[in-house]
Amino acid sequence: YEAFSKAGYRLYSVTFAFASRALNSFTGFTPYEKGIFDKENEPDFSIVDKAVERVLKANPNAYIFPRVFITMPKWWCEQNPEEVVDTPCGEKREMLFSDAFRAMGTQMLKDLINHVKKQSYAENIIGYHLASGCAEEWFHYGKDGAICENAKKYFFRFLEEKYPEEDLPRTLPDVKSLNVAGEIQDKLLTRYLEFSNISVADSIIHFAKAEKLINAAMTNPET
Repeated sequence: YEAFSKAGYRLYSVTFAFASRALNSFTGFTPYEKGIFDKENEPDFSIVDKAVERVLKANPNAYIFPRVFITMPKWWCEQNPEEVVDTPCGEKREMLFSDAFRAMGTQMLKDLINHVKKQSYAENIIGYHLASGCAEEWFHYGKDGAICENAKKYFFRFLEEKYPEEDLPRTLPDVKSLNVAGEIQDKLLTRYLEFSNISVADSIIHFAKAEKLINAAMTNPET
């Protein structure tokens, strides 16, 4: 930070992780010693304050654009067994299209922004880079688009809303066709792949909209 400050830079990034969970689905690696919401009902925002203070110590006029890792702590996954998917490294992680994940992630985001707004460094925070999923890049934690029994209710809802005219069986597709070269002929599999992609985009839109509304409401309470 000091080197960049001396070089004239004012834009910085830090990471606020909601939980000290693995970054990916395969190795279990995580650089986070602590997550803000690791303990249920005991958020630890000192993680946020320390990360920001390290930047401001080097550059008091810094613009900080934090990367927010919206991921669910272990206790949440244990309490919501119908909203998780098994990962290759043996952990259970939230499905990115889960309604419960979106709801809890929004509440955690609200708690974070509320904390930041009350701090002396609030004006140094210029926005939020919202990240989630495997590698913090919005990839599904489970393989093959997080296909699992828990995904059924969301996939079926997608079919009913988007393609009510298509008489497709209400079951999960066989993903073996993904390993075959050429165009996929399985219509059900095609629809699942569409669902798994669109649903992630919907989650990104959901959190981006939530952040704007939360931030606006806290900045201008009358709105």
